[in-house]
Amino acid sequence: MEMRIDISVWFASVTVLIYDCVCTLRAEISYVWPCPRSIGVLLFYLNRYLPFIEMLFFACLKFVPSSRESCYHLNTAASWLGTVGMLTSQLIIILRTYALWGRKRSIMFVLISLTLIVFGSIITVMAIQAASLSRRKIKPSRLSSPHKASCLMMSQQSSGPNKLVVFYLFICFCETIVVVLTIIKANQHLRQSTSSWVLQLYRNGIIYCICMLVLSLFNCLMAVLATRRLKPTLFPYVSKLGRW
Repeated sequence: MEMRIDISVWFASVTVLIYDCVCTLRAEISYVWPCPRSIGVLLFYLNRYLPFIEMLFFACLKFVPSSRESCYHLNTAASWLGTVGMLTSQLIIILRTYALWGRKRSIMFVLISLTLIVFGSIITVMAIQAASLSRRKIKPSRLSSPHKASCLMMSQQSSGPNKLVVFYLFICFCETIVVVLTIIKANQHLRQSTSSWVLQLYRNGIIYCICMLVLSLFNCLMAVLATRRLKPTLFPYVSKLGRW
């Protein structure tokens, strides 16, 4: 039953990811492929295609029997890939906010400070998590051989709620600042312009940022309230919804 839940959640997540990629492929070909190489294009491709690699790693964690050493390396790689992907999505919305404010110097200092504080804290939390994982003694699953440890068992034992809560609280803090700055700028622009595309730009941007904030809050609740069995099943996939 538990394996069926794991497989169902994994396939549902991959299906949504592929569906989103297929639906937006034409727009990518039209608007992104002709663009010259830049940091923005690099961030776009990281944000768009890194989740496929993460899904592959999580599939290996859940469904491929591995030794303790392999499980440790898979967990470490998957955790850092997820962190890079999350930071990439945050950096995109930060740069978007900076552009909306017309590259204003005061906003630049606010966003740079926000980036240094949030990104530095998240990387520190992940480094502490990786170090603590390397010191743990993982017991093999009863379903595996004495020389094999279930990576799922490792994920369950290493998913302490405190570090996950801190991780997503920093994400929530970043997204809250972005939402506030976007609403303030939208209020200023919409007083001066009645253009439909300006309205759509701010409406979609605010909705997107609020959705990311809600998902981050939901991840905080999952880190505290979800059972140890459900954390490694649901957490990796829910945390990617805001990036799609």
